[in-house]
Amino acid sequence: MKPREPGTVWEAISDAMNQLGGAERMATAADRKVWWAYTVSDEDASANARTGLSFSDACKLAEKGGTALAEHIALRAGGVFIPAEVIDDATLKAQLAKFSAESGDLVSEIIRRTADDEFCRRDGAASLPLVKGALRSLLSLYHQCKARAQQR
Repeated sequence: MKPREPGTVWEAISDAMNQLGGAERMATAADRKVWWAYTVSDEDASANARTGLSFSDACKLAEKGGTALAEHIALRAGGVFIPAEVIDDATLKAQLAKFSAESGDLVSEIIRRTADDEFCRRDGAASLPLVKGALRSLLSLYHQCKARAQQR
């Protein structure tokens, strides 16, 4: 699959396809043909074929585990998507370790990219996956803490 521009709907659709396990599973989840999954995830092919991903399709994909679209929509709306997870001590510890590693990688990369006193478009685009990874881990920790606070 060709690379997608970070932060675009095409990246989100491709990420959802990967979360679901590929084009065939994405097509099955949306009750569509496999060609649709390949076409709808490619900006050029989608425009040429005049096909798209409906809100109903996005909901079906999210229900089956393709949550990248929900994340994308939430970020575009200025918010965040917090997926539900199993709440247990092992998961909490794993999420803490993951957040620590990902946030450290993010900070290191941003420092490296700002060393020349310029943070350009290319720097921003290259940093987005690291920001997204750290944000996912942080949001998972948020969810863990919220669920614990609500336990009786």
